Amino acid sequence: MSKKSSHAWHRAWRAGALALWAKGPSASSCRLTEQQMALLEYGLDADPAAAHGWAEDQRWMLAR
Repeated sequence: MSKKSSHAWHRAWRAGALALWAKGPSASSCRLTEQQMALLEYGLDADPAAAHGWAEDQRWMLAR
């Protein structure tokens, strides 16, 4: 962003420009079921290396 653009944005923000106000979340609501959310949470909490069979070597490399 150029210095000129940042100054223009800041002036608009200080003036209360409605275009700069937050519009809320941009994505649609979550489409996962409760069961899918639970499975996702379990997967994220689990040790990713061990979950995929690499229990003794915890390093992630491009090949993995």
